[in-house]
Amino acid sequence: MRDITGIVGAAPIWNQFLEEYLKGTKETDFVRPDGIVEKEICKETGLLYDGICPQRRTELFIRGSEPAKVSSMHRKVKVDLRNGLLAGERCTPDKTFEQVYALWPDGLYAWAKASGRPMMPISYSPLCTQGDAVPAGETGMIAVTNPRRGAVFERAPHLVAQEGIVFEVQVPSGVQRVEWNLDNRVEAIAEVFPFSNIWKPVTGRHILKAVGVDSRGLRTESEAIPFEVVEYKAGFE
Repeated sequence: MRDITGIVGAAPIWNQFLEEYLKGTKETDFVRPDGIVEKEICKETGLLYDGICPQRRTELFIRGSEPAKVSSMHRKVKVDLRNGLLAGERCTPDKTFEQVYALWPDGLYAWAKASGRPMMPISYSPLCTQGDAVPAGETGMIAVTNPRRGAVFERAPHLVAQEGIVFEVQVPSGVQRVEWNLDNRVEAIAEVFPFSNIWKPVTGRHILKAVGVDSRGLRTESEAIPFEVVEYKAGFE
């Protein structure tokens, strides 16, 4: 086996041995043991298929060990094809399409964003609201959508060279810039939609607010969002 891979050396030897050992025996089909159940699951979560999860598969479980909860990581929404934003209720069908997005948990959100994974829009398209009741998120309110209230992030600069936590916000139409206020000081100003910001994490407890400013200079402030950054500790320490 020196300088030979297993598939070239060991596998043929094992194949020849088994063929010789089983020579003359009757072929039998594998019979599934009792107590095995099949369940269709969402590949990304391992939970029961919810009807919209993009990647699903049938998995075998020992009875009693199968998942009991239905996956809730994905959401199907209507998107305005003209700008990629959420479509209002009366946006005509020829101007919309349906898309399924993953709702990444706090611990994976920054990674998914930095990795270029498709992210669900957080604002409604102003092109879909004329003549209609204004949908949620377009009522003049501004809301921080990431990080979520009470989120805890791990900081590991020795493992990840370019760490970052993504600040994201849902804004009403008319907002031209967003001021990110972290711990009672302006951390950054975003002037391009969707007004997100990537912040290099600092260990400790933090309070985040987003302040939207429109063309008239009117300011709308979000609810304060507390979150925490802790130092990463390997499981074996």
